[in-house]
Amino acid sequence: MSLERTLQHLFTVLADERSALRAMDAARVELAANEKERLFGELLASGALHRKELRDAVARFVDELRRNAILLAHARDCTRDALVAAGALPAPCEATPHRGRTLRPARLSVQG
Repeated sequence: MSLERTLQHLFTVLADERSALRAMDAARVELAANEKERLFGELLASGALHRKELRDAVARFVDELRRNAILLAHARDCTRDALVAAGALPAPCEATPHRGRTLRPARLSVQG
């Protein structure tokens, strides 16, 4: 696959992943994650991430990844809240010990 086609396919996979995250479709999210890993491996092997002419595409790629990471964190929080509501997990609280550790709200850095 050409470098341009690999990048375009990667953006398509990111859009598909975003759709799957919004639908909370775990199977599609996993498929997207596997495909992203494969495509990213191709990009790394080709040295594309360091080519000046691809700087804009790589910056856009990082923005798309950040957007998906925020959605993924939200989906994780919704899943945790559903498990708490169903009684499958204790309510997260900094003062509540759980198996020898303290549960704290998860944090996600979206800094570039």
